[in-house]
Amino acid sequence: MPRWLDDALAFAAGVAAYALVALNDGVYWDGWLTAAYLEEGNWQSLYHDQFLAAGRPLYAVFWWLLRYLPDPVLGYKALAFLLLATSGLLIRRLGVESGALSRLESIALALLAVTWPVFEVWFELTFWPYLLAYVFFLLAAWLALTSRRSSGRQRRRRRLAALIALTLSFTVESFLVFTYALVALLYATGVERPLKPSRRALAAFARSWWPFVLLPPLFWLLHELFLPRRGLYAGLNALVLSPASLAGAAVAFARNALVLPVEEAIRTILRHPLLLLPIWLLAAALDDRLGRRDLAWQRGDRPAAWRLLGFGALLFLLGSTPYVLADKVPAVDGWDTRHGLLMALPAAVLSLAVLRLVFCRRRRLTTAGLAFLLLLCGAFLAGRWASDVAWQARWIKDRSVMHHLARLPGAGDYSVYWVRDRSTVGRRPEPYRFYEWAGMFRRVWGGESRIGLDDAPVSRRRLFEASRQAWFRDRAYLLSELDPRGCQALLEIDDGPRRYARLRLVVQYQVLRLLRWRSKMEALLDGITRLAVTPVAAPEATSCAAVPAGGGEGR
Repeated sequence: MPRWLDDALAFAAGVAAYALVALNDGVYWDGWLTAAYLEEGNWQSLYHDQFLAAGRPLYAVFWWLLRYLPDPVLGYKALAFLLLATSGLLIRRLGVESGALSRLESIALALLAVTWPVFEVWFELTFWPYLLAYVFFLLAAWLALTSRRSSGRQRRRRRLAALIALTLSFTVESFLVFTYALVALLYATGVERPLKPSRRALAAFARSWWPFVLLPPLFWLLHELFLPRRGLYAGLNALVLSPASLAGAAVAFARNALVLPVEEAIRTILRHPLLLLPIWLLAAALDDRLGRRDLAWQRGDRPAAWRLLGFGALLFLLGSTPYVLADKVPAVDGWDTRHGLLMALPAAVLSLAVLRLVFCRRRRLTTAGLAFLLLLCGAFLAGRWASDVAWQARWIKDRSVMHHLARLPGAGDYSVYWVRDRSTVGRRPEPYRFYEWAGMFRRVWGGESRIGLDDAPVSRRRLFEASRQAWFRDRAYLLSELDPRGCQALLEIDDGPRRYARLRLVVQYQVLRLLRWRSKMEALLDGITRLAVTPVAAPEATSCAAVPAGGGEGR
């Protein structure tokens, strides 16, 4: 098997896993805020009001670079796709450079890492700094490992580049801790008898890698001294150290990041039993071909498999600890999957160790093991695609809502919109945030004088409390012109006259978008939802001289 094919397979897995990210043209969550800053060229709000207060000024710089693209939102999606696809190639090379994995295991490591369904919202503009930090860390690890094969000036240059890349990855604080996974890898694969090292070996390792050991605490200390969090962000990522909280978060983290993805993959496989036979035949054919080329699956003996399992557990511990200490657990869907940023590599390493222990015979992966690996990665891919399709459908619904609002006479005459969303198109468990509605209203009518809130008692209490707080009516939330005591309306959203299966809707939308078929696109958006805007008389609307007569219903 030619060596170039290894990289091609790893890159192809990344392309398959993240192709729908490149096609997603939607704006979600905090992306509405960032997109508005970039459209306006509003560096003041982006830098000073948002990320300097959060102690993350480099975030603003990363986002500001997107402003030089013709379309920052679509440009981000294209860059995200390319970087995520390339991450598979970097992960494969990390496996090879470590010396702990065979060629085939390194390919499998990349396949598992890029398909593992733990961080499923890369399409969101907000996560641009997260993506850069992730790729910078992988690049730093690769540079550090490859520096061991060089000497002299070239070695120093590679290690300096690795330290710079690591420093850039620290914009996401969890990489401060995860850096010690790299240090552990360098130690385990670079020191003779790492479990019982000699003093000379320890001294040589310390002389070579002390900057990597000291960089995280030094960065943290300087960051806390010169870039403390303040204002609304003063309590960001505060530690929650109660034993009950720590235990609950740790268990939930392992369940959501490791157990539930495998359970859902097995359910997917069992729902499609007809795939078992062709996958088994493919695995048998691959096993025969690899056997003829005498490509061993496993490097090392059975104790090496247990050591690999232990290293995977260490990766999981280092990747989860920063989040567990802050009582943050990755969700199985939506915005909070971001807390699983560091889980792809631990999950992939643990899976490889299990494959070694359960499915390896004479250093070769059995046909059953190869079939299980293919089925698992295939089920992970199917889950990723389903999630991406669902979120794209949600954006299509949002576009349909904006399409109708722009055509409803007098619909923009209010300050507060109580949103009653009964539409099933793109339905996700995560509710809309008030500034998402503010962003949509801004796109339709301009200005920052309108807010949308769920039509629920908790939202009404929130509005009453927020109406007295200046931070709420701020450019940071696209509400700088809001009068919370202004006129109010009920915005009702229902399914339109045309019903679509989710996949069909997304395919049809993408075809029309890419072909720029405007009349057909408007017809599609027109039939997806039905809207009604009804004036509401409210005692707190003291600035509303008279309830506007505007409003009405859109198909």
